[in-house]
Amino acid sequence: MTSLAAFPALTLRAAALAACALLLQACGGGGSDDAGTSATVSGALVDGLSYGRLSTVTINGTNLLTAGVSLGATGCDGITLLAGGTTLQQRFTCTPNKALSVRLSAAAGGSEFFTSTLEVPKPQVTLATSLGNVVIELEPAAAPLTVDNFLAYVNAGFYNGTIFHRVIKDFVVQGGGFTGVTATTLTPQTGARPAIPLETNRGLSNLRDTIAMARLTAPDTATSEFFFNTVNNAHLDYASAGAPGYAVFGRIVSGYAVVDAMNPVATRTVGGFFDVPVTNIGLQLALQTK
Repeated sequence: MTSLAAFPALTLRAAALAACALLLQACGGGGSDDAGTSATVSGALVDGLSYGRLSTVTINGTNLLTAGVSLGATGCDGITLLAGGTTLQQRFTCTPNKALSVRLSAAAGGSEFFTSTLEVPKPQVTLATSLGNVVIELEPAAAPLTVDNFLAYVNAGFYNGTIFHRVIKDFVVQGGGFTGVTATTLTPQTGARPAIPLETNRGLSNLRDTIAMARLTAPDTATSEFFFNTVNNAHLDYASAGAPGYAVFGRIVSGYAVVDAMNPVATRTVGGFFDVPVTNIGLQLALQTK
């Protein structure tokens, strides 16, 4: 559990219930605080704050069930108040979004009396391969659609049991679309998602140790297949509308040697597929680890 810094008790006399989009009501009803009770927030805890994954926020204080008190979280989607809250503690869940920053708040009568902002770490994915583990840090601020697409495949288990089916020495290592090799063809993985728009010219370059999406000739055709750049491949970047390049969406942060070990392997032609490793390089498990 990640603890936010403790905050001095902040008080504000609860007033009329105010309707506000993005704010989660701590209790129903309306009207002013006739009993003269003030709500306070003394601190907050966030459990499992992770990009694109459900996180739990715990708000501690006093008189949190007072009419007109509302809790909120900007940069976190799908806010849901959990049952069992008390006047001293309220809990809700939400999913951090592309902002990579969650702003917690508490308000009464439409006026905030507590705020705290917490940065969300960039998402990371660990690929367990037959040659070792590779950890990738993704860049949702630059390539949000591409990152979300990749994470959807990861979290659905799509990449588990696939192979790196294309290796071109001192160029790229490609995987994410096939589960095995027969004498005449490759066996495609089932369950591919619709193709996504191409996100190039976003400040990310096809440099060594970056990961990018493979695609067909047309720009908006990437689905599940990705590749690692094993050398600097700036010629794969956006050049013009007629040469839109390939979308980089992350980089290796651990396991460089694993991809380097894939780079020189012997390859062959299988049916219409070129540069297929003679010995399978397996992608046994892909898991979002941050």
